[in-house]
Amino acid sequence: MKFTTNNIHTIGYILSLSSIMLVSYSSKAEIFKWKDANGVSQYSDLAPNANPGKPASNQLKALLAAQTMCSANDAPKAVTALKVNDTKIQVASAFIPVANNKTPTEFANFALNTTTTPKSLTSIIQALKVNTATKPPVVTTPPVATKPTVATKPPVATKPPVATTPPVATKPPVVTTPPVATTPPVVTTPPTNMANMPVVNLALAPARDFGFSDMRIRATTEQPGGNTSDNGAFRVSCGFSHMSNDDPIVFPGQQGKAHLHTFFGNTNVNFASTSESVRTSGNSTCNGGIMNRSAYWVPSMIDTSNGAPLKPRNALMYYKHATVNVVPRGLRMIAGSMSSTGPQAHEWFECNEQYASRKSNLVSCGKGGLVSQSITFPDCWNGKDLDSADHKSHMAYSTNGVCAATHPKKIPTLSMIIYYPVTTDAGTSKWRLSSDMYPTSIPAGYSSHADFMMGWDETVHSTWVSRCINSKLDCHAHLLGDGRMYF
Repeated sequence: MKFTTNNIHTIGYILSLSSIMLVSYSSKAEIFKWKDANGVSQYSDLAPNANPGKPASNQLKALLAAQTMCSANDAPKAVTALKVNDTKIQVASAFIPVANNKTPTEFANFALNTTTTPKSLTSIIQALKVNTATKPPVVTTPPVATKPTVATKPPVATKPPVATTPPVATKPPVVTTPPVATTPPVVTTPPTNMANMPVVNLALAPARDFGFSDMRIRATTEQPGGNTSDNGAFRVSCGFSHMSNDDPIVFPGQQGKAHLHTFFGNTNVNFASTSESVRTSGNSTCNGGIMNRSAYWVPSMIDTSNGAPLKPRNALMYYKHATVNVVPRGLRMIAGSMSSTGPQAHEWFECNEQYASRKSNLVSCGKGGLVSQSITFPDCWNGKDLDSADHKSHMAYSTNGVCAATHPKKIPTLSMIIYYPVTTDAGTSKWRLSSDMYPTSIPAGYSSHADFMMGWDETVHSTWVSRCINSKLDCHAHLLGDGRMYF
């Protein structure tokens, strides 16, 4: 037989009852309970009307125990007398546990009736043990299932991540981040077929900029300057975007094939870029944001003293001259030649933007100066091809603003002007373009060239062509000419 909590409680109650067990040889001895005139419970083996007022000395201890068990706080029922032969056990019924659906009196009588020796309190206790162990009360122990399990607690995963907080800055969302493929491999030595190319240490390259993801245009009362006798002009400043060894025009689909390039405008440009992807995706580092997703790039400027690619301050895209057509969607073109080892007609450098210092090669400019590199694109289109095998034949330069019959469509003349601050005591003496693949005995910069992929918002583009260039007004570097400005 195993003892349970109920067994132990039952035994405790019986032992407590032993303190009020009275053994008498009188066949009619009983204990009576009543309240006296002061409301105090009294106990005696004499009836109340025959009570002498004080119990016999041999019953005093039992009577005191009974009075304690039947205190007013417990509100007990009347004391029940259970008789077995000449043995009389007085039981306070309120303190006998209810088990097996028996009343207190039935439970006590069951114990007495199943005892072989009714006189023995030990045999009563033993009977109670057996009865309790064989039929444990169901209601006394709550089922385990009623306890809450860990699974009822809400999982930690239901809490919203900090990543849901929208960024305060106007920088692009994650989806606009260029793919991993745009990151060029670290190349510290030039390819074998370009032995004279400057050594580049990409570990020293500047961090990329993710530009603007919105259209940055607002109303203004400012009007364009100039008059109808002037040549119209429209300018937009573009910040540095990134560097890579990609060239989606010359080496489409071939990652890392080209010399190092510095990109402006569209931030998503890489070896896999197409005319459509440039027009419809990516942020822009240009003023006005994604009103201009065009891609512009040039060979990087390298400080050969340590192989560091130099970060330009910015690039100014200058559109100008005469009556023109809009730039067609998807147009791609190249100005200059990476193979040049001498002066070119449409490329030059200046120090501090002083015209007198203009040269076809990189000029000498001391610390604190500002070197500008200018490249002008052809402005006459053949009207049918958006690109050509050499990336040049579909375009031509005008003569005094007039296009030849082979390339009759005049478009705005685009000049790129890239500005490099000079920050070291050595000035520009150690600078070379990444495309300068000729011996260092020849001045740097002769291989200057630039690439362009059309990505203007077409409504914005047609606005400034009409209101600025074709109206022969100067819209400076912030006006659209229609009562709006970009920033």
